[in-house]
Amino acid sequence: MLKVALADKQAIFRAGIAKVLGVEDEFRIVAQVQASDQIPMTLEKLRPNVLLFATALAPELQPLVQAAHRSKTRLVAMAESGEEPASYLSAGVQGVVYR
Repeated sequence: MLKVALADKQAIFRAGIAKVLGVEDEFRIVAQVQASDQIPMTLEKLRPNVLLFATALAPELQPLVQAAHRSKTRLVAMAESGEEPASYLSAGVQGVVYR
């Protein structure tokens, strides 16, 4: 079972994603984060397998990538349409999906 943490400013979006992923037996939502300053603590304390984060919550990727590496968490960016995935992938993010 994969432990997943969701990070997005919009509560309704987080709730929707949690509901969609929650019906799958392979996923367990362990946290829903609404601010960027909550992400490091979530990674350290809960050690999710995957952090699905809105790109707006990570204006600086390097600290996030380093924290994820320390907690052995894979990162998946939720990008806005028009954002280039290459900048996230080259910074160490493992995947990019569009909202």
